[in-house]
Amino acid sequence: MPINRLYRTWFARIEQMWPQLRITQQRNLAWLLAGICQSRSVHLHHIAEQMPGRAKLVSLTRRLSRFLNNRAIRVRSLYAPIAQALLQAANRSGEIRLVVDATKVSFGHQLLIIAIAYRKRALPVAWTWVRGRIGHSSSVKQLALLRYVHRLMPKGARVLVVGFRTRNYSSLLPLIAREIVYRLLKGQQGDRLRHIALQSDNTHRIPRAIERLRTEFDQSLRMEDIAEELGMSLSSFYDRFKAVTAMSPLQSQKQIRLQEARQLTLGEGLDAASAGYRVSYNDPSHLSREYKRLFGLPPLSDVERLRDAAS
Repeated sequence: MPINRLYRTWFARIEQMWPQLRITQQRNLAWLLAGICQSRSVHLHHIAEQMPGRAKLVSLTRRLSRFLNNRAIRVRSLYAPIAQALLQAANRSGEIRLVVDATKVSFGHQLLIIAIAYRKRALPVAWTWVRGRIGHSSSVKQLALLRYVHRLMPKGARVLVVGFRTRNYSSLLPLIAREIVYRLLKGQQGDRLRHIALQSDNTHRIPRAIERLRTEFDQSLRMEDIAEELGMSLSSFYDRFKAVTAMSPLQSQKQIRLQEARQLTLGEGLDAASAGYRVSYNDPSHLSREYKRLFGLPPLSDVERLRDAAS
């Protein structure tokens, strides 16, 4: 497409999306985007080479540089509506998959970016500059960027965060855990969680039971044995377990097994019957009924939907 036609296309779109910008700012942004598309480069002098007219290359480069350095142009606020539209579209698949990664852009600088994984592409949602080598981005900056993206998320969205090539990922875990706890306490169940935390009874023993259900999901566990190991009566164990998880131990065990079966069919390519046997469901029809009740679709249809969304 000729550069002038490309410019007009971008300019019309920019006028529609960001009418609050001055006309000169709209023009500069349109030339910048058209130049990037035409030159396939982000270097200003390559972009300026695509701009028609009699102005010198140095003048055009400086013009673009002044536009980019204008602090009145808040890129994040301009891009936010686009990011929100991308997140809403991704949410229709049932799960938003975010990729967090860093790219070296110059010596001693990197671009930390959060993008949506969509059909083998990464669609940018938010980014920030980080001073330092690859693998040494600040945990605080990573969490701040995730917090910003969280504000753009559709309500009730299910999110999977992958990537994190940075080496100090482990240092980010406590910050993420603290952020999760904070948001839980500020949410609708905050009063309930505070009540549980302040109780001086057997509630603190329940995580041990949950961990055992998670690690021994393929075993025939008796709840009476677990209660005895925790030093609790069966009725007290059931009451405290439900107070913490909002479900009974048997319901929790069933959910863990079904989630593991889903992972086996999706990740290892097992058929529903084989995955069911691996998680102690010996009756494939029983597995299919329970699976559909939890995930909304039978195993085969659910896995096909997830694979289509990922591809």
